[in-house]
Amino acid sequence: LAVAPSRHLRVLVAKHLAGLREHLVPVEVDPNYRRLVTKLFAKPAGRLGLRSKPSDTDDDRLQRPVITSLVAAEGRGPVAASLRREAHELTVAWLRDGSAIDPDMVSSVLAIGGRDLDAALWARIHEAAKVEVDRKRRKQLLEALGYVEAPALVKRNFEVVLADDFDPRESMTL
Repeated sequence: LAVAPSRHLRVLVAKHLAGLREHLVPVEVDPNYRRLVTKLFAKPAGRLGLRSKPSDTDDDRLQRPVITSLVAAEGRGPVAASLRREAHELTVAWLRDGSAIDPDMVSSVLAIGGRDLDAALWARIHEAAKVEVDRKRRKQLLEALGYVEAPALVKRNFEVVLADDFDPRESMTL
């Protein structure tokens, strides 16, 4: 199904796989799950990348966020690593220039890039969110912080939720 000619089936399979690991994949079979994701979706994710291309079809544009996010988060190997590096670079660029990421990909890129934040970039995003007046962009910044995986930064996220810097409805994404 992952290689089905229908974009709808590919996206459906990718979305179902993305939701399995957290709740249904036991630790002992996690490597098998990750190999499956990589085997099924690394090649299309590598072809799609995180940036649009002039040759993109509507199918490419519509499946890019789902497939690249799945491979970057759950896959292994060079394509997953490349997507994570590219997402980090795009996240830094987006902080300087909001047009650095295609609008269709902002949430996906920030989710991928947010996983690997270091303390300095976490602080830059946090400070940017504190001064951002546009609610949509502030939400995107806070969501990026919410994907962080480093334990020390997860703890800082909890501190932000308990502080008064943001409306609690906004900071709950952390």
